[in-house]
Amino acid sequence: MKLTMRDRIVLLNILPPEGDITTIKVVHKLRMELAPSEKEIKDYKIRQEKTQILWDDAREKKVGAQDKKIGPKAFSIIEEAFQSLNKQKKLNEGHLETYMKFCGEDEDK
Repeated sequence: MKLTMRDRIVLLNILPPEGDITTIKVVHKLRMELAPSEKEIKDYKIRQEKTQILWDDAREKKVGAQDKKIGPKAFSIIEEAFQSLNKQKKLNEGHLETYMKFCGEDEDK
């Protein structure tokens, strides 16, 4: 699945911190797949300022979205995490593009 750095950061922040053994194994593997490599941290100039993670948007536009492996169980976990945030009314504008990739709901219909 093609994911931007923003997508990857959003997903890393919404993945459940606990669950059954299957969920935790899948989440662990998914975190390793989504986390920026040392090279990406350098190339994208990824840094944390207070509670925000920032990166070089120009670099992202140049490189574009990257293919990341998201299996069916991982996809389901992500979808459930987004649906839970939606039910709790805890989604924010930063989640929108990534939410649409995984849940695809169009509230304007």
